Amino acid sequence: MPCSLCEAAMVDYAVPGSLQQFAPDETVTVCTNCLTIESDAGDSTAEDLDAISEELPAGDAGVGVVLLVDLLDALATNRSEIEELVDQLEDEGSDPMLALDRLAEDPGLDPAVDIQRRSTQLQQLVL
Repeated sequence: MPCSLCEAAMVDYAVPGSLQQFAPDETVTVCTNCLTIESDAGDSTAEDLDAISEELPAGDAGVGVVLLVDLLDALATNRSEIEELVDQLEDEGSDPMLALDRLAEDPGLDPAVDIQRRSTQLQQLVL
């Protein structure tokens, strides 16, 4: 099924239990181009985040960063969830700010959210 926003391919991912509170469903469908997230009703899930970008951290941290990008669309509204997700990702040993910077520079992506601008605003929030 193509993305409803940009018509690029979509990939299904299972959301780890520790990240469920930040996701719309237990499984999400992520656009491989604009990084929008939709709830998923499908049964199959991908394991490899490289289908989206090689710049994403592996495993749960990568899914967390994708969820973070989705939350950045409404930074003020999602502020508490964003701060909690960033803290959780950092506590688990990942660097979400670095991952966002790398995604912003990935020439294979055209995110629906201006990641670079939102990343700057996010840094001001969490510092």
